[in-house]
Amino acid sequence: MFSSSVTVKLSNILQKDFVRILQSGIMSRNTSSQSNEFTTLKVTRPKEFVVQVEMNRPKKLNAMNTAFWSEMIQCFKQLAEDTECRAVVLSAAGKHYTAGLDLTDNKDVNFADMMSSDVDVARKAMPLRPKIQHLQE
Repeated sequence: MFSSSVTVKLSNILQKDFVRILQSGIMSRNTSSQSNEFTTLKVTRPKEFVVQVEMNRPKKLNAMNTAFWSEMIQCFKQLAEDTECRAVVLSAAGKHYTAGLDLTDNKDVNFADMMSSDVDVARKAMPLRPKIQHLQE
């Protein structure tokens, strides 16, 4: 065992190193913090005052489904109120940034029926318009 004077010296050295690390910002960056409230987004803080919002559906090529849009709105509303956030980096997991809208996820519009009917293309697309307008708000 160590003598008490060695233990005190070791404790002081560790405490000084810990304070130095905190002051340098290494631990305050919180690189592994992730919000568990989102299913389509991964939110981390790679540096002080920087938040990375990553689209996290790589198997679906980060296609933007209904859950994505509601989570994105909720996420950015929270970040707007976050005093520790000065910059946001929007990125995507996987090989591709995004495939765009996830048309297979839309429960309100049946795309198979739309495409198989004899109606012209513009009329087929009309049911999509209000949905897309809602997402663009």
